[in-house]
Amino acid sequence: MEFCRQNFHIPGFCFLGVIFCTAGNSIAFQIAALDSNKTFAVSIIQQEMTSEELEDAAKKLHKAAAKKFKQKAYWTSSVDLLAVLDFHPEFTKSDEVTYLLANCFYEMRMYESADKMLRHLLKTYSKTPLVAEAILGLQKVCYQKKDYQTSLKFYKALESHYSDQKGIDESRYYAGQTYFLLEDYNLSLNILNRIKQKSNFYPFGLYSVALMNLKKKI
Repeated sequence: MEFCRQNFHIPGFCFLGVIFCTAGNSIAFQIAALDSNKTFAVSIIQQEMTSEELEDAAKKLHKAAAKKFKQKAYWTSSVDLLAVLDFHPEFTKSDEVTYLLANCFYEMRMYESADKMLRHLLKTYSKTPLVAEAILGLQKVCYQKKDYQTSLKFYKALESHYSDQKGIDESRYYAGQTYFLLEDYNLSLNILNRIKQKSNFYPFGLYSVALMNLKKKI
Protein backbone atom coordinates (compact mmCIF):
# COMPACT_ATOMS: atom_id res chain seq x y z
CA MET A 1 0.00 0.00 0.00
CA GLU A 2 3.04 2.25 -0.38
CA PHE A 3 1.44 4.23 -3.22
CA CYS A 4 -1.21 5.48 -0.77
CA ARG A 5 1.35 7.16 1.45
CA GLN A 6 3.20 8.65 -1.51
CA ASN A 7 0.13 10.23 -3.02
CA PHE A 8 -1.52 11.55 0.12
CA HIS A 9 1.39 12.28 2.47
CA ILE A 10 -0.90 11.55 5.42
CA PRO A 11 0.08 8.68 7.78
CA GLY A 12 -3.53 8.08 8.79
CA PHE A 13 -4.34 6.77 5.34
CA CYS A 14 -2.59 3.51 6.18
CA PHE A 15 -5.90 2.63 7.86
CA LEU A 16 -7.20 1.91 4.37
CA GLY A 17 -4.34 -0.52 3.81
CA VAL A 18 -5.01 -2.34 7.07
CA ILE A 19 -8.65 -2.90 6.17
CA PHE A 20 -8.21 -3.85 2.54
CA CYS A 21 -5.18 -6.08 2.98
CA THR A 22 -7.47 -8.62 4.61
CA ALA A 23 -9.14 -9.14 1.23
CA GLY A 24 -6.02 -9.99 -0.80
CA ASN A 25 -3.87 -8.46 -3.50
CA SER A 26 -6.69 -8.00 -6.01
CA ILE A 27 -8.14 -5.28 -3.79
CA ALA A 28 -4.81 -3.43 -3.75
CA PHE A 29 -4.74 -3.43 -7.54
CA GLN A 30 -8.24 -1.97 -7.62
CA ILE A 31 -7.19 0.79 -5.22
CA ALA A 32 -4.27 1.60 -7.50
CA ALA A 33 -6.65 1.87 -10.45
CA LEU A 34 -8.94 4.18 -8.53
CA ASP A 35 -6.01 6.29 -7.45
CA SER A 36 -4.94 6.86 -11.06
CA ASN A 37 -8.41 8.14 -11.87
CA LYS A 38 -8.23 10.81 -9.14
CA THR A 39 -11.67 10.25 -7.64
CA PHE A 40 -13.74 13.07 -6.19
CA ALA A 41 -13.07 11.74 -2.71
CA VAL A 42 -9.34 12.10 -3.16
CA SER A 43 -9.34 15.45 -4.95
CA ILE A 44 -11.31 17.35 -2.32
CA ILE A 45 -9.37 15.96 0.62
CA GLN A 46 -6.05 16.99 -0.92
CA GLN A 47 -7.07 20.64 -0.72
CA GLU A 48 -6.25 22.79 2.29
CA MET A 49 -9.46 23.35 4.25
CA THR A 50 -10.68 24.94 7.43
CA SER A 51 -12.39 22.66 9.95
CA GLU A 52 -15.77 23.97 8.80
CA GLU A 53 -14.95 23.30 5.16
CA LEU A 54 -13.66 19.84 6.00
CA GLU A 55 -16.86 19.06 7.91
CA ASP A 56 -18.94 20.21 4.95
CA ALA A 57 -16.84 18.15 2.54
CA ALA A 58 -17.22 15.10 4.79
CA LYS A 59 -21.00 15.56 4.82
CA LYS A 60 -21.06 15.66 1.02
CA LEU A 61 -18.90 12.56 0.77
CA HIS A 62 -21.04 10.73 3.31
CA LYS A 63 -24.20 11.63 1.42
CA ALA A 64 -22.65 10.60 -1.90
CA ALA A 65 -21.46 7.30 -0.38
CA ALA A 66 -24.92 6.54 0.99
CA LYS A 67 -26.41 7.14 -2.46
CA LYS A 68 -23.84 4.88 -4.08
CA PHE A 69 -24.57 2.20 -1.49
CA LYS A 70 -28.27 2.27 -2.39
CA GLN A 71 -27.25 1.91 -6.02
CA LYS A 72 -25.18 -1.14 -5.00
CA ALA A 73 -21.94 0.62 -5.98
CA TYR A 74 -20.30 -0.75 -2.85
CA TRP A 75 -16.69 -0.36 -3.94
CA THR A 76 -16.86 3.34 -4.82
CA SER A 77 -19.00 3.97 -1.76
CA SER A 78 -16.34 2.40 0.45
CA VAL A 79 -13.62 4.59 -1.09
CA ASP A 80 -15.57 7.74 -0.19
CA LEU A 81 -16.21 6.48 3.32
CA LEU A 82 -12.58 5.56 3.93
CA ALA A 83 -11.56 9.03 2.78
CA VAL A 84 -13.84 10.58 5.40
CA LEU A 85 -12.53 8.38 8.21
CA ASP A 86 -8.89 8.89 7.32
CA PHE A 87 -8.89 12.61 6.65
CA HIS A 88 -11.57 13.88 9.01
CA PRO A 89 -11.80 11.47 11.97
CA GLU A 90 -13.57 14.18 13.99
CA PHE A 91 -16.52 14.16 11.59
CA THR A 92 -19.73 14.43 13.62
CA LYS A 93 -21.20 11.37 11.90
CA SER A 94 -18.13 9.15 11.98
CA ASP A 95 -20.14 6.39 13.64
CA GLU A 96 -22.59 6.36 10.71
CA VAL A 97 -19.70 6.39 8.25
CA THR A 98 -18.09 3.43 10.02
CA TYR A 99 -21.34 1.48 10.05
CA LEU A 100 -22.02 2.13 6.36
CA LEU A 101 -18.46 1.12 5.49
CA ALA A 102 -18.92 -2.15 7.36
CA ASN A 103 -22.05 -2.76 5.31
CA CYS A 104 -20.13 -2.08 2.10
CA PHE A 105 -17.59 -4.70 3.10
CA TYR A 106 -20.35 -7.14 4.01
CA GLU A 107 -22.06 -6.73 0.65
CA MET A 108 -18.71 -7.27 -1.09
CA ARG A 109 -18.28 -10.47 0.99
CA MET A 110 -15.23 -9.03 2.71
CA TYR A 111 -16.39 -10.46 6.00
CA GLU A 112 -13.14 -10.06 7.95
CA SER A 113 -13.03 -6.35 7.07
CA ALA A 114 -16.70 -5.95 7.98
CA ASP A 115 -16.02 -7.65 11.30
CA LYS A 116 -13.12 -5.29 12.06
CA MET A 117 -15.18 -2.20 11.24
CA LEU A 118 -18.15 -3.26 13.36
CA ARG A 119 -15.94 -4.03 16.35
CA HIS A 120 -14.17 -0.72 15.82
CA LEU A 121 -17.56 1.00 15.85
CA LEU A 122 -18.60 -0.57 19.15
CA LYS A 123 -15.23 0.13 20.77
CA THR A 124 -14.78 3.70 19.53
CA TYR A 125 -18.35 5.00 19.60
CA SER A 126 -19.81 3.32 22.67
CA LYS A 127 -22.64 5.87 22.91
CA THR A 128 -23.71 5.59 19.28
CA PRO A 129 -27.39 4.80 18.66
CA LEU A 130 -26.14 2.18 16.20
CA VAL A 131 -25.11 -0.35 18.86
CA ALA A 132 -27.95 -2.77 18.10
CA GLU A 133 -27.33 -2.47 14.35
CA ALA A 134 -23.63 -3.18 14.86
CA ILE A 135 -24.36 -6.28 16.96
CA LEU A 136 -26.76 -7.51 14.29
CA GLY A 137 -24.05 -6.89 11.70
CA LEU A 138 -21.60 -9.01 13.71
CA GLN A 139 -24.21 -11.74 14.03
CA LYS A 140 -24.61 -11.83 10.25
CA VAL A 141 -20.87 -11.68 9.61
CA CYS A 142 -20.24 -14.64 11.93
CA TYR A 143 -23.09 -16.52 10.25
CA GLN A 144 -21.49 -15.99 6.84
CA LYS A 145 -18.13 -17.11 8.24
CA LYS A 146 -19.85 -20.25 9.58
CA ASP A 147 -18.86 -19.29 13.12
CA TYR A 148 -22.30 -20.28 14.30
CA GLN A 149 -21.75 -20.30 18.04
CA THR A 150 -20.42 -16.73 18.03
CA SER A 151 -23.26 -15.67 15.75
CA LEU A 152 -25.75 -17.06 18.27
CA LYS A 153 -24.05 -15.17 21.11
CA PHE A 154 -24.70 -11.90 19.29
CA TYR A 155 -28.30 -12.95 18.69
CA LYS A 156 -28.81 -13.69 22.38
CA ALA A 157 -27.36 -10.28 23.25
CA LEU A 158 -29.86 -8.62 20.92
CA GLU A 159 -32.77 -10.67 22.25
CA SER A 160 -31.81 -9.86 25.83
CA HIS A 161 -31.20 -6.12 25.47
CA TYR A 162 -32.66 -4.92 22.16
CA SER A 163 -35.75 -7.06 21.54
CA ASP A 164 -37.77 -3.92 20.78
CA GLN A 165 -35.38 -2.77 18.04
CA LYS A 166 -36.35 -2.69 14.37
CA GLY A 167 -33.74 -5.28 13.37
CA ILE A 168 -34.78 -7.97 15.86
CA ASP A 169 -36.77 -9.94 13.28
CA GLU A 170 -33.77 -10.06 10.96
CA SER A 171 -31.71 -11.27 13.90
CA ARG A 172 -34.30 -13.95 14.66
CA TYR A 173 -34.28 -15.07 11.05
CA TYR A 174 -30.50 -15.58 11.04
CA ALA A 175 -30.62 -17.27 14.44
CA GLY A 176 -33.35 -19.58 13.20
CA GLN A 177 -31.29 -20.41 10.12
CA THR A 178 -28.27 -21.06 12.33
CA TYR A 179 -30.12 -23.54 14.52
CA PHE A 180 -31.54 -25.10 11.35
CA LEU A 181 -28.00 -25.69 10.06
CA LEU A 182 -27.04 -27.10 13.45
CA GLU A 183 -30.07 -29.42 13.14
CA ASP A 184 -31.64 -28.11 16.33
CA TYR A 185 -35.07 -27.86 14.73
CA ASN A 186 -37.06 -27.22 17.88
CA LEU A 187 -35.06 -24.11 18.78
CA SER A 188 -35.09 -22.99 15.17
CA LEU A 189 -38.88 -23.30 14.97
CA ASN A 190 -39.32 -21.49 18.26
CA ILE A 191 -37.26 -18.50 17.11
CA LEU A 192 -38.59 -18.31 13.54
CA ASN A 193 -42.17 -18.38 14.81
CA ARG A 194 -41.43 -15.18 16.75
CA ILE A 195 -40.83 -13.17 13.57
CA LYS A 196 -43.61 -10.62 13.17
CA GLN A 197 -45.93 -10.97 10.18
CA LYS A 198 -45.23 -7.39 9.08
CA SER A 199 -41.50 -8.08 8.86
CA ASN A 200 -39.80 -8.48 5.48
CA PHE A 201 -38.23 -11.63 6.91
CA TYR A 202 -41.56 -13.26 7.75
CA PRO A 203 -41.99 -15.04 4.35
CA PHE A 204 -38.44 -16.40 4.50
CA GLY A 205 -38.92 -17.57 8.06
CA LEU A 206 -42.21 -19.20 7.09
CA TYR A 207 -40.49 -21.10 4.31
CA SER A 208 -37.86 -22.42 6.71
CA VAL A 209 -40.57 -23.40 9.19
CA ALA A 210 -42.33 -25.38 6.45
CA LEU A 211 -39.10 -27.18 5.58
CA MET A 212 -38.48 -28.15 9.18
CA ASN A 213 -42.02 -29.36 9.71
CA LEU A 214 -41.57 -31.51 6.64
CA LYS A 215 -38.29 -32.90 7.97
CA LYS A 216 -39.87 -33.71 11.32
CA LYS A 217 -42.66 -35.65 9.61
CA ILE A 218 -40.18 -37.59 7.52
